Order: sequence, then C-alpha cells, then structure tokens
Amino acid sequence: MRKSVAKNNYLPKLSLVALAMAAANSAVAVECNNKETIRIDGQQNSILTNCNMANPEIKSNPEIKSNSIVDIINSQNITLENNNFSFSGQGDGSERYSNIYGINLENSTAQIKNTNVEINNFGGYISALNMSNSTAVLAGGNFKVNNQDRWSSLFRLNNSTLSIKDLTLLGDGQDSLEVLNLENSTISLDNVTLGIQRTSRIFAGMSSKDESSLNTILVNNSELITSTIIIESWWKHLAKNYNLKLTLNNSIVKGEVLAFVDSAGYLEEHIDVIANNGILGGTPVVDNVNSNHSAMNVTLNNSEWSFSMFKDVEDDDGKKSDILPSISNLALTNSNVNLIKAADFYTFTIGNLSGNGNFALNTDLANQKSDQILITGKADGAYTLAVNDTGNEPQSANGKVTLVKTAGNGDATFRLKDKDYVDAGAYRYRLNKESNDWVLSNREAELTKKEEPVKPAEPVKPVEPVKPVEPVKPVEPVKPVEPAKPVEPVKPVEPAKTIEPVKPIEPVKPVEPAKPVEPAKPVEPAKPVEPAKPVEPAKPVEPAKPVESAKPVAPITPVEPIKPAQPSTNLNERVVLSEKSNALVSLRQAQLLQLEQGLVGIHQRLGELKQGANGNVWIRNINSDNKFSATDTASNSRTAGFEQRYHGVQLGADKLVSDNVRLGGFVGTERSTVDFNGEYGSGKLTGKSVGLYATYHNASGLYLDNIAKFSRLKSISNATGSRHYNAYTLSSEIGKIYQLANQWSITPNAQIAWSTISGKNDEERLSSLYSRVGARVGKTMALGDWSLQPYAELNGISTHNNHSKANVNQYRFDVASSKGRIATALGLNAVTGKHRFGLEVQNSNGKRVDQPFAIQANYRYQW
Repeated sequence: MRKSVAKNNYLPKLSLVALAMAAANSAVAVECNNKETIRIDGQQNSILTNCNMANPEIKSNPEIKSNSIVDIINSQNITLENNNFSFSGQGDGSERYSNIYGINLENSTAQIKNTNVEINNFGGYISALNMSNSTAVLAGGNFKVNNQDRWSSLFRLNNSTLSIKDLTLLGDGQDSLEVLNLENSTISLDNVTLGIQRTSRIFAGMSSKDESSLNTILVNNSELITSTIIIESWWKHLAKNYNLKLTLNNSIVKGEVLAFVDSAGYLEEHIDVIANNGILGGTPVVDNVNSNHSAMNVTLNNSEWSFSMFKDVEDDDGKKSDILPSISNLALTNSNVNLIKAADFYTFTIGNLSGNGNFALNTDLANQKSDQILITGKADGAYTLAVNDTGNEPQSANGKVTLVKTAGNGDATFRLKDKDYVDAGAYRYRLNKESNDWVLSNREAELTKKEEPVKPAEPVKPVEPVKPVEPVKPVEPVKPVEPAKPVEPVKPVEPAKTIEPVKPIEPVKPVEPAKPVEPAKPVEPAKPVEPAKPVEPAKPVEPAKPVESAKPVAPITPVEPIKPAQPSTNLNERVVLSEKSNALVSLRQAQLLQLEQGLVGIHQRLGELKQGANGNVWIRNINSDNKFSATDTASNSRTAGFEQRYHGVQLGADKLVSDNVRLGGFVGTERSTVDFNGEYGSGKLTGKSVGLYATYHNASGLYLDNIAKFSRLKSISNATGSRHYNAYTLSSEIGKIYQLANQWSITPNAQIAWSTISGKNDEERLSSLYSRVGARVGKTMALGDWSLQPYAELNGISTHNNHSKANVNQYRFDVASSKGRIATALGLNAVTGKHRFGLEVQNSNGKRVDQPFAIQANYRYQW
C-alpha cells in the first residue's frame, strides 16, 4: 500500500508533534512505517528522518502497487535524512514489476542527507535514485545497486539537476550497470568515490530531438574508476542529438574506453571533456576525426591522460580488427598524454592539435617500430616527446622511426623530453624534422646516405655511341682520292659510295674535312696525284684525325666510378654512442687515470726520504683536474671524452732497516667526479687503497723505489649503475741524485708501473703499462732555522693499455689509452727541526690527456 501525507484520501499518520509543527507552518515530519512504501505528494518542507525501510520480496506483497520505496511527487524542499532503504526481490517480468526505484522524484526539489539506499537482484530495471524535472542535493551516505540480469543505474536523470557531495557509490552489475544515466540534465560530483565492479559505463546519456539539449557533468575532488566505458550514448527513436560536457577539477576519472563516437550513423554526437589538474584514463575512439557530423574534443590543463589500443576486437559478424585511439580536437596546456604500451605499436590520430604538452610513446628502434601520432588537420604549439624504448640492440646503426606525422598545416614543433636523444643499445638516436614529419634517427649515420648521388656513374650509358666506331671502315676513305678525277686510273676507288658511311658519324661533324679536298682546284691535280703513292694511304687517312673526337670512347674505363657507390670510410659515417656505451668506456679510462694520480705523489714523497731520519710519519693531499679527449672505440664510433676532478689523501709511515734500505706502508682514500662531455651526464669514482713500499739508496746518490698497492674501486653512473672493482699496481722508479756546486742538484729518473683492474660480465679485465722519464733540478738554501729547497721537474709520460673491451649487446668497444704527454712541475720543500712541509703545482699536456693543474701538499714528521 502507498503511504501519503494529506493527499488522495489516505489518512496520514502524523504524531502530535508533527501536527504542532505543521500548525506553526514548519517542516512536516513523516512517520516511517517499514512495511509500506512512502509517498509524498504535493507537499512543501516535509522531512523524513531515521527511517529504516526493508521491503519484503515483491511477490509476497501483491498489494504493493508502487515501484519506488519513496515517491516524492510535485513537492518542494523535501528533506530525507539519516535513513536506510533497501529492497530485495524477484519481479515476474510484468509491466507492474518492470522497474523499481529506491527514491523517485518527479517535479520536485529535495535534500537527501546521510541516507543509504540499496537494491538487489530485481528482475527488471532498477535505479537507486530516479529524477524527472527535479532538483536534488545528496550529501553523505551510500547508494548501491546489484542487478545480475538487467540494465540498471545508480542515478537516472531526465531534465533534472543533481548535486552529490561526500558520497560513496557502490555496485555490481555484470557489465550492465550505469552509474549516471542522463537526458538533458546536469550533475555535479564533489568528493565522491566510485567503487564499482564490472561497470559498463560511468556516464550514459539518451539522445534528444532538441539540438540545444546538453548533458553537463562537473566532477570536483573525486575519484571515479571503472573497468569499462566512461561515456556512452543511447539513441532514442527519432532523437538524433547527443551533447555532453564533462569537466574534471582535481579529480581522477579512469576507464578502459573514454567514449565511442560514430560519425557515420544517424546519431549526431558532440562530446567535450575538460580536465583541470586531473587524471583521465580511457581510449577515445572517433571513426572520422575530421567529420562535421560528430566530434569528441579533449582539453587538458595541467593534467594527464593515459590510454591504449584494442587488439583483434571481434564484431557481430565475427570479424577481428584493431581499435585505435582517435580524437577530433586535442588542446593541451602543460599536460601529458601517455600512450600505454600494448601488444603492438599503434597510431594515435588527432584531427587538430593546439597548445603545449608532452606525449609519451613506445619504440623498438632495433626493429624500427614505434607508436605514432598522426595529425590530419592543423597542428599548432610546442610539444615534447618522452620515448620508452625496448632497449633492444639495433642491427644497423642508421635505423629510424617516424614518431609524428602531420599534414603540414600549422607551426607545431616537437622535441625530445628532458634530453634530446634516445639510447638504443649501443647507439644514440635524435629527433629530426623531415618534411612534415618528426623522425627519430641516428643522425650522424644518416649523413653517409647523402653520398648516394654517386649514381652519376650511369652517364656511362652515353658510351653507347661507341657503335659509330664502325665508321672506322672509312679507313677505306683512300677512295676519297677520287676527287682527283683527272687521274682516272684511280676510278676503282669510287668514294661516292663509301662517303655514305660517314652519315653515322654525323655526331662527329668534324668529318667535314672533306672540304679540304675542294675538288674545285683540280687544276693542280699534280699535288693530289702525289696520292699516287697509295702505297702510303695512311697519310691521307690523317684527315680522320678530326675523328679523334672519338677518343672519348676511351671513357669506357670510367666504368670505375661505380665504386663510389660503396660508402667511403670517413668521419661522416660515425654513429653516436648511447649513454651506457660511453659511460662503460669512459669510466674505465677514468679508473686508470685515478690510479696514476695516486702514484705520482708517492714516488716523489719517497724521493724526499733519501737523507731522512730513522723513522717518518707522513700525510699527503693531492687535487687535480684532468681532461680526457674523445677517443675511438670502434671504426665508426668514439667516446665523448670527459673531465675528471680528483681528490686523494694518503697516510703512511716508514723506518730505516739498514743503512741503505727503508721499508714502509700507507693507506689512502680517493674520489673523482667524472663529467662526460656533451649530454652524457656524469659519473663518480671512489677508492680505498693500501700499499707497501721499499726504497734503496747509497752514498753515490743512486736509488731504487718499489711500490705494491691494492685498491678497491667503485664507479657510479646513471647508465651503468654502481659497480665495484679490484685493482693492483706495481711500480718502480730508478734514479740518481747528482750534487752540484752551490747546493744545486739534478736528479734524472725513470719509472715504470703496471696496473690491472678487474672486469665484469660486460667489461674485460683492463691492464695498463705506465712509463715516465724525467729530471728534477733543485737548490737548497738556508733561511734562519729553515732549510728551503725550491725545485722544477720535467717529465715525459706514456701509457699503453691492453686490448680491453667493453661490451654492449653484440657490440665491442675499445678502451683506448691516454697515450703520451709532457708534464712540468714547480715545488718547494721547507724543513725545520723534525718537521718537513712540501707544496707542488703541476701541469701536463698530451695527445689525449691535459692536466691544467694538480696541487700536492705534504707534511712529514721525522725522528
């Protein structure tokens, strides 16, 4: 039975308090009866609170004629607060039970606060809230529907306005649930959470006969997520217009599909999606992005949109095809569009593009495949491309893929995001514009293709004229002597016939030498008679010299130019290394350089001990800046080079064990920053070391120093990660101190050192032989209690590596040595009592390594 309030001859069940309130023109309280549905008709300011309505199964109550738990008809300012409504039942399919609503509003306004509505397992269409020509505000509570067999909606609106705040929406509809079904209505969601399983769509709408009809959806600070469709339109008989505007503010709306727009059908659809500081997910599908019939437009402001493609989708006829993302108009402002990796690479088609933002695409440069952006209309603005490559190794260095194709209409520009290159295996690729497209390629390798014009070898074809060589037969032209008819005996030589062959030589017009035969001067036949010496017909043939023009026939040899078709080896053929390839090689070179820096000061420090006391404790600090030039790693590639800033500290002690021998040991710590040239980033090296040394010297000034050192190295870079190595060094220096007059001395010396560094799976063990030859000139002087010794050094240094390789996939790269260099140094040692101080500044220049400066500071305490 229906329950009404002061309407339709039903006796209202109002409490005395309610009557008193009504008399005072206040809100009318509706008493709740949980066995009957509630109907509020033609009322104002009515309120229903704390009502718990649990309907019995519909079949057991044949008297129930209403299809709603609560009916609000032609009423204004109705309030439902702190209520719980639920319904479970099985309809029999008759018209009476074809649908059921939790709350039904018709031509009414209402506020629904902290109210829960749940409807389960009804045989027909169900909706938690149905509105027609009404306005309502929902705040708090939960709305849930669960209908396993039929289409259903959480909210259904027709020419209505609904505001939802602080609400959780729940449901399970076996792919048949609509969260919001709109027809020319407006809805706003604020702080709403959608928890739906197997939802078919979040927003669904019915078409309208009115072209100006519009469904408006505003989503604020909410999270709506479905596993299927976000927006879908329904066609209603003879109503062809479907217009929808969805705006997201600080919200997340995600689904598998954003919307399908069919521009070829009867329905005219226009969908606008605007995201402000939001996250949007879902594939857009527009069958014709340039159609004036239907369109889908997306505007992103400081937002992100992610989607993919659908592979092998089967239609009603069993045919399979791919469904690719497409959009009519896309406008970006500081936003990201992410093409999610799919089973295959795919194209995102855009009608018109404007603004600024970033596109994230997937590539497989190894196989020259990639996702692609296709703009068929106008493209304006500035964009970046974030490329996610498979990292597979390209089989050829000059591969390329087209990331963006445009129609050439507009001034849009594209560049790679963060850095202007992409590393694929061992090589580096850059973005270039080719005609109207933006192509990712190994730019330097591409330069060699321009040499293909060597095709001019084809001109050899003109050599075909060689055929005219047949005219050589004119050697018979001895016959032309006929012009000297006076000498009739020569008649057998009727040149007239033979002259005809000259025609094929028309290109060689010079054959006109016939003119010199001017028979007009037969008066002097005597001279032509000389030809009577036909025995030497060769001379008359001389006129054929003009035919020498035929010498061009010799160009048959030019066939050799075909060889240029084979690209020559030159710097234009160089390919660009990837960041990992460059880092692997350069860090190995930096490791060796770091070991060398640790040796330079040690031997010099030992040199100060030749006249030292019985025992010493010492400390040394060194700082240097080294610049390592780019080096060839293979026949077609080279490193970028690097700058290394080295800092090291060593602490040691030694003792005189005999008149000529001193033994000692030391520990050290060191670090380097390695800045790769260009755009290759940087790396770091650290090391801990321990060593032993022994030095021999005699009264004549001859000495021999020996060092054995172990180092534990660590290298770090973004491309290679963190790696540890063990390094061993053996070094010997021999020299002799010559004392000269006036406290001068000169010390020629030579050093040889061997170092080896362990390898990794992609790095072979690296060994190096270091040699140095030089001389040191110094002078000792006294200054009060101080003894000062300024000095200068000149050294020649050479380094040779073994043939060590760094491997990146199937490519192997050489770790080149630093080669030779000249080093100079100026220093000062100062001694007072048991204390000795030293300071030195060094500089070196070489073919591959330059050291603008190195500064050493030493202190020694002796006893």
